[in-house]
Amino acid sequence: MTWPMLSADVADSVVEVIAEHARRIVLLSS
Repeated sequence: MTWPMLSADVADSVVEVIAEHARRIVLLSS
């Protein structure tokens, strides 16, 4: 298991989740 790859994967997933939530919040608040 390589840490750089793993952390890059995790960071990608986190960014996607945050973007999704941000989009929903923007849609709800508008």
